[in-house]
Amino acid sequence: QRHPIEVKSEVALLNVSTDGSGRLSPQARQQVAGFFNAYRADGSGAIEIQTAVGGRAAAQTEGEIRSIAAIYGIPGGNITVSGSGSSMH
Repeated sequence: QRHPIEVKSEVALLNVSTDGSGRLSPQARQQVAGFFNAYRADGSGAIEIQTAVGGRAAAQTEGEIRSIAAIYGIPGGNITVSGSGSSMH
């Protein structure tokens, strides 16, 4: 008897906007929360935060995204950061 094996490899991308200081808008926070909720249900693998700006704004964005991830039980070790503003790779 044959048993089908299915392997899926998919990259999900979520672009969110921030204000000048790196804060997520309420709509962006909802989008990030929805992303992590879906990841928790069906996702696996690494999550990468890419920042386009440096300094405090990037740190603010990263912190907000990480705090939302924690609410959904996503381990911090699953998240990496890249971009001009990151200090982590």
